[in-house]
Amino acid sequence: MRTHTGERPYTCSVCNKTYRQKSHLNHHLESHTESQRYNCHVCKKLFFQKCNLNRHMTIHSREKDFHCEICNKEFFTKVGLKNHIAIHSNNRQYICDICNKTFIWKSNLNNHKRIHSEKKPFNCDVCNKSFSHKSNYNKHRTVHNEKRPFACEVCDKSFFRKDSVKKHMLKHSGERPFHCNVCNKTYAQKYILNTHIQRHLRDNMQITV
Repeated sequence: MRTHTGERPYTCSVCNKTYRQKSHLNHHLESHTESQRYNCHVCKKLFFQKCNLNRHMTIHSREKDFHCEICNKEFFTKVGLKNHIAIHSNNRQYICDICNKTFIWKSNLNNHKRIHSEKKPFNCDVCNKSFSHKSNYNKHRTVHNEKRPFACEVCDKSFFRKDSVKKHMLKHSGERPFHCNVCNKTYAQKYILNTHIQRHLRDNMQITV
């Protein structure tokens, strides 16, 4: 029916082209190869569109007029400096009412609380995988557009990001650096610990009820 209505609900997140069918979008995404990316020669950051690279380059050409008197770090804006100073003051005024974890900024608290609510509002339109945080979603999007350049030296399994290799290597070493503060169980990966903590939270809620 979309052929007759002209509806094109599937949008490419790289170039904003639209398609009637998801299969057509998936096929199109394959065209965004690494050779089509734009690379910042200063910090090596990658961009899919040249206009975004041009906008980014203004960061390197501007002077940083605001500096921190504690650590001498420099910032482009007064707001950036103000947010940075909060780190030194350790003023964590926003507290999670579920696990009592504290945060400097309310936005960080709101992002954190998604862990407890299990809400995952950021959905990948290619594989339908969902994420609680936009930063994790953005990392995931690269999976559909690039090769796996980082390989495990033990089992030759390859990954898209270097940090993924490091996490994977914990399986071979047997190291379990993430531990639960409730029952002291240990885990090789943080996301598994977070899933485990959810069980404690659910159990506590049932006891309260």
